[in-house]
Amino acid sequence: MTNFNNIQVVGSFDFEDKVMKKPNHPTNQQGIDPILFNAWVNAHQRCYVNVLQKLKKKIVHITFSDFRTALIKSLNDFLKNRPSKFICLVEPGKSQKWVTELAMVKNLKAEKYVRLGEEGANLLKFSLLKLDYEPAIESFRNVVILDDGSFSGNQMSNNISAASRIISEFFGIKPQFFVVVPYMTKCARKKIEKLGNKGIKLKIFTNKQMETVAEAFEKEELEKIRKLFWKNLEQKQALEKARTTALFWFDHKIPNSMSFPEVLAKGVVSQQRTKKSASENVRFIPEIHPPYKDIEPREEE
Repeated sequence: MTNFNNIQVVGSFDFEDKVMKKPNHPTNQQGIDPILFNAWVNAHQRCYVNVLQKLKKKIVHITFSDFRTALIKSLNDFLKNRPSKFICLVEPGKSQKWVTELAMVKNLKAEKYVRLGEEGANLLKFSLLKLDYEPAIESFRNVVILDDGSFSGNQMSNNISAASRIISEFFGIKPQFFVVVPYMTKCARKKIEKLGNKGIKLKIFTNKQMETVAEAFEKEELEKIRKLFWKNLEQKQALEKARTTALFWFDHKIPNSMSFPEVLAKGVVSQQRTKKSASENVRFIPEIHPPYKDIEPREEE
Protein backbone atom coordinates (compact mmCIF):
# COMPACT_ATOMS: atom_id res chain seq x y z
CA MET A 1 0.00 0.00 0.00
CA THR A 2 1.23 3.47 -0.90
CA ASN A 3 2.08 5.77 2.00
CA PHE A 4 -0.49 8.59 1.77
CA ASN A 5 1.82 11.17 3.33
CA ASN A 6 1.12 14.55 1.75
CA ILE A 7 1.29 13.37 -1.87
CA GLN A 8 0.44 16.53 -3.79
CA VAL A 9 -1.46 16.68 -7.08
CA VAL A 10 0.82 18.73 -9.30
CA GLY A 11 -1.10 21.68 -10.76
CA SER A 12 -3.94 21.70 -8.21
CA PHE A 13 -5.04 24.82 -6.36
CA ASP A 14 -5.18 25.45 -2.61
CA PHE A 15 -9.00 25.52 -2.55
CA GLU A 16 -9.23 22.09 -4.20
CA ASP A 17 -8.81 18.49 -3.15
CA LYS A 18 -5.10 18.83 -3.82
CA VAL A 19 -3.58 15.75 -2.14
CA MET A 20 -3.85 12.04 -2.83
CA LYS A 21 -5.41 10.50 0.26
CA LYS A 22 -6.73 7.22 1.57
CA PRO A 23 -10.11 6.90 -0.17
CA ASN A 24 -13.45 6.80 1.58
CA HIS A 25 -15.74 3.89 0.73
CA PRO A 26 -19.25 4.47 -0.58
CA THR A 27 -22.43 3.60 1.27
CA ASN A 28 -23.73 0.17 0.30
CA GLN A 29 -26.85 0.63 -1.81
CA GLN A 30 -29.74 -1.83 -1.95
CA GLY A 31 -30.34 -1.55 -5.67
CA ILE A 32 -33.59 -0.63 -7.38
CA ASP A 33 -36.62 -0.19 -5.14
CA PRO A 34 -39.09 -2.72 -6.68
CA ILE A 35 -42.21 -0.97 -5.37
CA LEU A 36 -41.17 2.41 -6.73
CA PHE A 37 -40.03 0.85 -10.00
CA ASN A 38 -43.46 -0.73 -10.52
CA ALA A 39 -45.11 2.60 -9.69
CA TRP A 40 -42.89 4.28 -12.28
CA VAL A 41 -43.75 1.65 -14.91
CA ASN A 42 -47.48 1.90 -14.22
CA ALA A 43 -47.40 5.68 -14.61
CA HIS A 44 -46.53 5.19 -18.30
CA GLN A 45 -48.82 4.49 -21.23
CA ARG A 46 -49.75 0.81 -21.48
CA CYS A 47 -47.92 0.30 -24.77
CA TYR A 48 -44.61 0.84 -22.94
CA VAL A 49 -45.20 -1.50 -19.99
CA ASN A 50 -43.69 -4.66 -21.54
CA VAL A 51 -40.46 -3.01 -22.61
CA LEU A 52 -40.15 -1.29 -19.23
CA GLN A 53 -40.58 -4.61 -17.42
CA LYS A 54 -37.75 -6.01 -19.54
CA LEU A 55 -35.72 -2.91 -18.72
CA LYS A 56 -35.74 -3.80 -15.02
CA LYS A 57 -33.64 -6.90 -15.75
CA LYS A 58 -31.21 -4.86 -17.84
CA ILE A 59 -30.36 -2.18 -15.27
CA VAL A 60 -27.17 -3.30 -13.52
CA HIS A 61 -26.21 -2.18 -10.03
CA ILE A 62 -22.47 -2.55 -9.38
CA THR A 63 -21.77 -2.91 -5.67
CA PHE A 64 -18.58 -1.44 -4.27
CA SER A 65 -17.31 -4.95 -3.58
CA ASP A 66 -17.79 -5.98 -7.22
CA PHE A 67 -16.31 -2.72 -8.46
CA ARG A 68 -13.22 -3.05 -6.29
CA THR A 69 -12.72 -6.66 -7.42
CA ALA A 70 -12.89 -5.65 -11.09
CA LEU A 71 -10.54 -2.71 -10.45
CA ILE A 72 -7.98 -4.92 -8.69
CA LYS A 73 -8.02 -7.42 -11.56
CA SER A 74 -7.51 -4.66 -14.13
CA LEU A 75 -4.82 -3.05 -11.99
CA ASN A 76 -2.94 -6.31 -11.43
CA ASP A 77 -2.81 -6.91 -15.19
CA PHE A 78 -1.10 -3.53 -15.50
CA LEU A 79 1.21 -4.04 -12.51
CA LYS A 80 2.52 -7.34 -13.91
CA ASN A 81 4.22 -5.46 -16.76
CA ARG A 82 4.36 -1.91 -15.46
CA PRO A 83 7.22 0.35 -16.56
CA SER A 84 9.86 1.24 -13.96
CA LYS A 85 8.77 4.88 -13.94
CA PHE A 86 5.41 6.42 -14.77
CA ILE A 87 3.12 9.28 -13.82
CA CYS A 88 -0.64 9.27 -13.22
CA LEU A 89 -2.98 11.87 -14.60
CA VAL A 90 -5.79 12.77 -12.19
CA GLU A 91 -8.54 15.36 -11.79
CA PRO A 92 -9.40 16.66 -8.28
CA GLY A 93 -13.00 16.29 -7.17
CA LYS A 94 -13.81 13.60 -9.72
CA SER A 95 -14.34 9.84 -9.41
CA GLN A 96 -11.25 9.36 -11.57
CA LYS A 97 -8.96 10.62 -8.77
CA TRP A 98 -10.83 8.47 -6.23
CA VAL A 99 -10.30 5.36 -8.39
CA THR A 100 -6.59 6.21 -8.58
CA GLU A 101 -6.49 6.43 -4.78
CA LEU A 102 -8.18 3.01 -4.52
CA ALA A 103 -5.46 1.66 -6.79
CA MET A 104 -2.77 3.25 -4.59
CA VAL A 105 -4.10 1.16 -1.69
CA LYS A 106 -3.32 -1.86 -3.90
CA ASN A 107 0.30 -0.89 -4.65
CA LEU A 108 0.01 1.60 -7.49
CA LYS A 109 3.03 3.91 -7.04
CA ALA A 110 3.57 6.69 -9.55
CA GLU A 111 6.46 9.15 -9.66
CA LYS A 112 3.99 12.02 -9.78
CA TYR A 113 0.22 12.57 -9.76
CA VAL A 114 -0.45 15.35 -12.24
CA ARG A 115 -3.54 17.51 -12.78
CA LEU A 116 -5.21 16.72 -16.10
CA GLY A 117 -8.13 19.15 -16.42
CA GLU A 118 -11.83 18.45 -16.83
CA GLU A 119 -11.98 18.46 -20.61
CA GLY A 120 -9.38 17.69 -23.27
CA ALA A 121 -6.47 17.84 -20.79
CA ASN A 122 -7.07 21.59 -20.62
CA LEU A 123 -4.99 22.12 -17.45
CA LEU A 124 -2.14 19.74 -18.20
CA LYS A 125 0.19 22.35 -19.69
CA PHE A 126 -0.28 24.52 -16.59
CA SER A 127 0.59 21.48 -14.44
CA LEU A 128 3.74 20.73 -16.43
CA LEU A 129 5.02 24.24 -15.79
CA LYS A 130 5.03 23.41 -12.06
CA LEU A 131 7.53 20.56 -12.51
CA ASP A 132 11.32 20.44 -12.59
CA TYR A 133 11.87 19.87 -16.30
CA GLU A 134 14.84 17.48 -16.46
CA PRO A 135 13.87 15.00 -13.68
CA ALA A 136 10.35 14.77 -15.08
CA ILE A 137 11.17 13.73 -18.62
CA GLU A 138 11.77 10.02 -17.99
CA SER A 139 8.62 9.65 -15.89
CA PHE A 140 6.45 11.18 -18.62
CA ARG A 141 7.45 8.54 -21.14
CA ASN A 142 4.80 6.38 -19.49
CA VAL A 143 1.43 7.84 -18.53
CA VAL A 144 -1.28 6.01 -16.56
CA ILE A 145 -4.93 7.06 -16.52
CA LEU A 146 -7.48 5.28 -14.34
CA ASP A 147 -11.25 5.66 -14.25
CA ASP A 148 -14.28 3.71 -13.06
CA GLY A 149 -16.01 3.23 -16.41
CA SER A 150 -15.84 4.28 -20.04
CA PHE A 151 -19.16 4.38 -21.89
CA SER A 152 -18.78 6.23 -25.21
CA GLY A 153 -15.00 6.47 -24.92
CA ASN A 154 -15.14 10.10 -26.06
CA GLN A 155 -13.82 11.73 -22.89
CA MET A 156 -10.98 9.24 -22.43
CA SER A 157 -10.05 9.41 -26.10
CA ASN A 158 -10.05 13.22 -26.12
CA ASN A 159 -7.98 13.39 -22.94
CA ILE A 160 -5.36 10.96 -24.22
CA SER A 161 -5.14 12.64 -27.62
CA ALA A 162 -4.68 16.08 -26.06
CA ALA A 163 -2.29 14.84 -23.36
CA SER A 164 -0.14 13.09 -25.96
CA ARG A 165 0.16 16.30 -27.97
CA ILE A 166 0.87 18.49 -24.92
CA ILE A 167 3.51 16.15 -23.47
CA SER A 168 5.17 15.74 -26.88
CA GLU A 169 5.36 19.50 -27.37
CA PHE A 170 6.58 20.17 -23.83
CA PHE A 171 9.17 17.41 -23.39
CA GLY A 172 9.93 16.43 -27.00
CA ILE A 173 9.00 12.80 -26.34
CA LYS A 174 6.14 10.51 -27.40
CA PRO A 175 4.56 9.00 -24.29
CA GLN A 176 2.93 5.61 -24.02
CA PHE A 177 -0.44 5.49 -22.28
CA PHE A 178 -1.77 2.81 -19.94
CA VAL A 179 -5.55 2.94 -19.52
CA VAL A 180 -6.87 1.12 -16.43
CA VAL A 181 -10.68 1.12 -16.47
CA PRO A 182 -12.49 -1.89 -14.95
CA TYR A 183 -15.84 -1.29 -16.71
CA MET A 184 -15.91 -0.46 -20.41
CA THR A 185 -18.27 -0.83 -23.35
CA LYS A 186 -17.17 -2.38 -26.62
CA CYS A 187 -17.86 0.98 -28.26
CA ALA A 188 -15.54 2.80 -25.84
CA ARG A 189 -12.73 0.30 -26.31
CA LYS A 190 -12.87 0.66 -30.09
CA LYS A 191 -12.89 4.45 -29.80
CA ILE A 192 -9.81 4.46 -27.57
CA GLU A 193 -7.96 1.85 -29.62
CA LYS A 194 -8.41 3.99 -32.74
CA LEU A 195 -5.92 6.43 -31.24
CA GLY A 196 -3.30 3.98 -32.45
CA ASN A 197 -4.11 5.13 -35.98
CA LYS A 198 -2.80 8.56 -34.93
CA GLY A 199 0.49 7.08 -33.78
CA ILE A 200 -0.42 7.11 -30.08
CA LYS A 201 0.93 4.09 -28.21
CA LEU A 202 -1.44 2.71 -25.58
CA LYS A 203 -2.50 -0.39 -23.69
CA ILE A 204 -5.93 -0.98 -22.17
CA PHE A 205 -6.54 -2.93 -18.97
CA THR A 206 -10.20 -3.65 -18.28
CA ASN A 207 -12.22 -6.44 -16.68
CA LYS A 208 -15.95 -6.14 -17.39
CA GLN A 209 -17.65 -5.30 -20.68
CA MET A 210 -20.78 -3.23 -20.25
CA GLU A 211 -23.73 -3.80 -22.54
CA THR A 212 -24.98 -0.61 -24.21
CA VAL A 213 -28.66 0.31 -24.49
CA ALA A 214 -28.54 -0.55 -28.20
CA GLU A 215 -27.12 -3.99 -27.41
CA ALA A 216 -29.68 -4.66 -24.68
CA PHE A 217 -32.83 -4.39 -26.82
CA GLU A 218 -34.22 -5.65 -30.11
CA LYS A 219 -34.69 -3.17 -32.97
CA GLU A 220 -38.45 -2.78 -32.47
CA GLU A 221 -37.95 -2.34 -28.72
CA LEU A 222 -35.34 0.36 -29.30
CA GLU A 223 -37.93 2.62 -30.94
CA LYS A 224 -39.96 2.59 -27.73
CA ILE A 225 -36.82 3.05 -25.64
CA ARG A 226 -35.94 6.06 -27.80
CA LYS A 227 -39.30 7.66 -27.07
CA LEU A 228 -38.92 6.93 -23.37
CA PHE A 229 -35.30 8.00 -22.85
CA TRP A 230 -34.67 10.67 -25.48
CA LYS A 231 -38.03 11.79 -26.81
CA ASN A 232 -36.77 15.33 -27.52
CA LEU A 233 -33.88 14.17 -29.71
CA GLU A 234 -34.02 13.44 -33.41
CA GLN A 235 -33.99 9.74 -34.23
CA LYS A 236 -30.36 9.71 -35.43
CA GLN A 237 -29.15 11.47 -32.28
CA ALA A 238 -31.19 9.16 -30.05
CA LEU A 239 -29.80 6.05 -31.72
CA GLU A 240 -26.28 7.37 -31.19
CA LYS A 241 -27.15 7.83 -27.52
CA ALA A 242 -28.35 4.22 -27.37
CA ARG A 243 -25.03 3.08 -28.86
CA THR A 244 -22.91 4.98 -26.33
CA THR A 245 -24.87 4.77 -23.06
CA ALA A 246 -25.23 1.80 -20.74
CA LEU A 247 -27.55 0.73 -17.93
CA PHE A 248 -24.86 0.37 -15.26
CA TRP A 249 -24.72 2.37 -12.02
CA PHE A 250 -22.41 2.11 -9.02
CA ASP A 251 -22.51 2.35 -5.25
CA HIS A 252 -20.19 5.36 -5.55
CA LYS A 253 -22.14 7.26 -8.23
CA ILE A 254 -24.83 7.30 -10.88
CA PRO A 255 -23.07 8.18 -14.15
CA ASN A 256 -24.10 11.44 -15.80
CA SER A 257 -26.59 11.70 -18.66
CA MET A 258 -23.86 11.20 -21.26
CA SER A 259 -23.36 7.68 -19.92
CA PHE A 260 -26.58 6.65 -18.15
CA PRO A 261 -30.14 7.70 -19.15
CA GLU A 262 -31.23 10.65 -17.03
CA VAL A 263 -34.82 9.38 -17.22
CA LEU A 264 -33.75 6.38 -15.13
CA ALA A 265 -31.50 8.30 -12.77
CA LYS A 266 -34.32 10.66 -11.82
CA GLY A 267 -37.31 8.38 -12.39
CA VAL A 268 -38.82 10.69 -15.00
CA VAL A 269 -42.22 9.58 -16.35
CA SER A 270 -41.59 10.55 -19.96
CA GLN A 271 -44.67 8.97 -21.57
CA GLN A 272 -47.47 9.55 -19.07
CA ARG A 273 -50.54 7.31 -19.08
CA THR A 274 -52.92 10.25 -19.43
CA LYS A 275 -52.53 13.96 -19.98
CA LYS A 276 -53.93 14.51 -16.52
CA SER A 277 -51.43 12.16 -14.87
CA ALA A 278 -49.22 13.59 -12.18
CA SER A 279 -45.88 14.66 -13.65
CA GLU A 280 -43.80 14.06 -10.51
CA ASN A 281 -40.74 11.86 -10.86
CA VAL A 282 -40.77 8.40 -9.26
CA ARG A 283 -37.16 7.90 -8.18
CA PHE A 284 -36.52 4.16 -7.89
CA ILE A 285 -32.72 4.37 -7.91
CA PRO A 286 -31.42 5.88 -4.65
CA GLU A 287 -29.76 9.26 -4.58
CA ILE A 288 -26.05 8.79 -4.01
CA HIS A 289 -23.52 10.95 -2.20
CA PRO A 290 -20.19 10.18 -3.91
CA PRO A 291 -17.45 9.31 -1.39
CA TYR A 292 -14.93 11.51 -3.22
CA LYS A 293 -17.05 14.57 -2.40
CA ASP A 294 -16.17 14.18 1.30
CA ILE A 295 -13.30 16.47 2.23
CA GLU A 296 -12.28 14.56 5.35
CA PRO A 297 -11.64 10.80 5.57
CA ARG A 298 -14.19 8.82 7.56
CA GLU A 299 -14.10 5.56 9.44
CA GLU A 300 -15.09 2.62 7.24
CA GLU A 301 -17.52 -0.02 8.37
